[in-house]
Amino acid sequence: MISKYRKYWNADWKIFDYLGFMSPNMWTMTHLIITIFSAIKYYQGDFFLGGILFAIGSFTDLIDGSVAKHFNKTSKFGAIFDATVDRICEGMVFIALARYFYVSVFAMACSFIVSYVRAKDDRIKIGVAESGERAILLFLASIFNFVEMGLYIIAILAGITALMRLNKAKELNS
Repeated sequence: MISKYRKYWNADWKIFDYLGFMSPNMWTMTHLIITIFSAIKYYQGDFFLGGILFAIGSFTDLIDGSVAKHFNKTSKFGAIFDATVDRICEGMVFIALARYFYVSVFAMACSFIVSYVRAKDDRIKIGVAESGERAILLFLASIFNFVEMGLYIIAILAGITALMRLNKAKELNS
């Protein structure tokens, strides 16, 4: 859903002229590094700081693709690298949260299925819990201290999205 608004994020903003000192892959690595610290904080039970770091890491994930487009540095490898790091980051956070909330494992599985179906057929862009929505939900759940409920919501919405995408895949490929 939020991805519909990505065109506004990818606008020709002057700020990207200042962000170009880092390559898109460096922004992807920044996302990974920040999210490692987020996962550590989540694992330690500091959900507020974990959520703040997760939000910062998620923001840097938005930047990498926009910088690549702005400076005409898009590449197939960059897209694969970004998607791989995204799953690693998501997995680290869900695994860290599983120390406290077992539903995190289900949320991770549903989230991975959502991404996997999209990776198999790029035409499938439907759903109620794409990565942006999941990130916002986890951030809000973390800072307002309803992490377990947030994980249940993520699991349910990601599960619905996965089913929607599988149904669309069947429709497109039958």
